[in-house]
Amino acid sequence: MSFNQSKGHRIFYLDQLRALAIAGIVLCHVANLWIGSSHSNLNWIVHDFFNILGRFGVPVFLMLSGALLLNRNYAIYEFIKRRFPRILKPFIFWMSIALVFGIIAQDKFSIFSSMFIAISYIVKTFLANRWYVWMIIGVYLVMPIINDFVKNRGLKGIEYFLSLLVITSILYSLSLYFHYSLYYLDLGIFVGPLAYVFLGYYIHNKEFNLAPVNLVILGLAMFVFAVLVKTILVYLGHFNLSMFFYYSYLSKSYIEIDIFAFIQASGIFLVFKYLNDVNVKGTTLKISSFLKDGIIGRLTTSLSRCSYGIYLNHYLLIAIISLLSLNLLKHSALKWIPPIFISVLLVSWVLILVVDKIPYLNNLSGAH
Repeated sequence: MSFNQSKGHRIFYLDQLRALAIAGIVLCHVANLWIGSSHSNLNWIVHDFFNILGRFGVPVFLMLSGALLLNRNYAIYEFIKRRFPRILKPFIFWMSIALVFGIIAQDKFSIFSSMFIAISYIVKTFLANRWYVWMIIGVYLVMPIINDFVKNRGLKGIEYFLSLLVITSILYSLSLYFHYSLYYLDLGIFVGPLAYVFLGYYIHNKEFNLAPVNLVILGLAMFVFAVLVKTILVYLGHFNLSMFFYYSYLSKSYIEIDIFAFIQASGIFLVFKYLNDVNVKGTTLKISSFLKDGIIGRLTTSLSRCSYGIYLNHYLLIAIISLLSLNLLKHSALKWIPPIFISVLLVSWVLILVVDKIPYLNNLSGAH
């Protein structure tokens, strides 16, 4: 297939997905302001719904890495040299700001009676947080290895891997492991986030034998199905509300792919890939043109460019909201989550755009 591209070398539907992914992540974190709501309260199910609705964010970011970085020719050293500064420089910049803010806001100066306490606080608030950064560093470290696998095995190798992953994830989701030792058969134990890296490359490059409009409808149906079914199961207490993995804090044992997040992320990827297919016609073409052309297209590209920086700085805004002691649990989640989400996303976005215009700081903003 071929699909429409934006200016330069950027692939527009990947920019759309990146923009949606950061919006999903911000939505999840805003919804988490209502964590602690009583299960008998409407706020609890509203919190869960918005949380699940945005859960495709991190999986889609990983899928974009697969779509853009697999089956390429590069030396390991050059790959690491190019990728790591783009991750670490903005991370250090924004986390340093967050660290200073945390010290001031929580009056931590008074407890820094020793160097050990100071270092412990820095490690807890600076190094231990932002798990996505550490995860993507791990993904990048093994990317050259799985890149060789894809180059040698192609889509058939990925189909084999994904088939096994889906089967074992379904077994986990339905609690069909009959003995704890059988968990070692689960690929989710060993690969975790790498599954989405493979999935992104696969959907980006696979030619499906369906018309683009049918694939758009299929993807949308998958997304809606995953969100609604998971929301119902979580509400009924039959499923653990998790991102794209489940980690047992009691046994500290395994990482597991959430089959609903898998379907959700796959669905949204299909929708935007085939909305931008050059063969779309009629209403689908009108929707595609509306999203691509004019101000909507420019805003999408801008949000995509700023997505990593927004990921790093939006925590600061949510922390400020938390420190204001608004007692949000007493307020309607349905009423307040949407406006707070929009406000946090917009302010975080503007901060990145401003910093990106400042000499010497533009390389630290997180805009790419």
